[in-house]
Amino acid sequence: MLLSFFGKSQEETKTLDSLLIVKGGLGENIFVVGDSVVNKRYFNDIIKAHDEANEFFRKGSNLNILSTIIGVAGGGAIGFSLGRWLFSDNDPIWAIGGAGAIALMINIPIVRSSNYNLKKSVDVYNSGLNNNLSLLERGEVHFLISPNRVGLQFNF
Repeated sequence: MLLSFFGKSQEETKTLDSLLIVKGGLGENIFVVGDSVVNKRYFNDIIKAHDEANEFFRKGSNLNILSTIIGVAGGGAIGFSLGRWLFSDNDPIWAIGGAGAIALMINIPIVRSSNYNLKKSVDVYNSGLNNNLSLLERGEVHFLISPNRVGLQFNF
């Protein structure tokens, strides 16, 4: 237990300076800190230190909750209408099924906005990390070879 405690604290100090990544698409976001996948709460704890990034993360999280509610309601409405038609002798209720389809169509831009805000929070946080580096640490050096010349390219 003592070893796991020290391992956890070392991991936390390492991740505060690591780049953050959000991967995912419709309905799924994977939060990566450094080389490890973490849960949303741990990711939020790291982002809280940066006000602007935290604001984007909060917007993205709230929109994610809203999109989940709308998606479940829309899918449930479609499922109810189709289930009534398939498993009973009743006709489907087209109004409920149509309302569910409209809810799912409305949900797509909300999910995209949520993903945009989550990725924007990561970009803002990571740009703050990059600004703390010196000019030499941010620079890139490329060795170039062409048929007529050889050279070094420095990008800052």
